[in-house]
Amino acid sequence: MGSTTVKKTTQIQKRGLKQLKVTNNRVSGSTNQAQASVLTTSIPYTKGWHLAVDGNQTPTQKVNTGFVGAKIPAGRHQIRLTYQTPGLTAGRYLSVIGLVLFVLGVIWEVWRWLLIKQPLNARH
Repeated sequence: MGSTTVKKTTQIQKRGLKQLKVTNNRVSGSTNQAQASVLTTSIPYTKGWHLAVDGNQTPTQKVNTGFVGAKIPAGRHQIRLTYQTPGLTAGRYLSVIGLVLFVLGVIWEVWRWLLIKQPLNARH
């Protein structure tokens, strides 16, 4: 790479997040910019990434043809990107409903089996 590219890259990196913390599903840090900027990551863009700037939800956008990014206002801010698998909450609810229906079905079948097993004169 040429020296101009290296200089520009170094300048951009200096404007990046400070106090960066990365875990499996979260990236956080702070920023302090004199003017509004665009947060650019190397995280592939999916709708599962959610951004909070100073605790307020902020929309993400696709940057550099496929990565997570967002507009960040000027000033000092705490940034938190969190990933949650799309559809995970709906999947949890559907699993609980399915489990409840399964248990009710087992109870129904046991109850029917007990009714059939009783002697005829005990049913009336």
